[in-house]
Amino acid sequence: MAHLERYRAPFLLRCGALLIDFILVICIVSLSTLIARLMGGGPAPAGGTAEMMGILSAFVLAILNFVFLAAVWGQTLGKWATGIRIEASTAGN
Repeated sequence: MAHLERYRAPFLLRCGALLIDFILVICIVSLSTLIARLMGGGPAPAGGTAEMMGILSAFVLAILNFVFLAAVWGQTLGKWATGIRIEASTAGN
């Protein structure tokens, strides 16, 4: 098997991957807020049920994405979409 050199992903590509991850999490919160408003819920200090479920879902997705997927597969959803992988660094490089 040929030796392949590993390169660090460019900064802007890593920013793009993080932006994709951020958009996924924010979409859940935005969608739950929209559903809560369409169901007649107004802005309440305690928040509506749909809003709280959206925030909880976004929190769970963020934990799964940034911790579980990164630890198990070495990629978050944004990194997967941009083709970036988390690799352990070797001592000499």
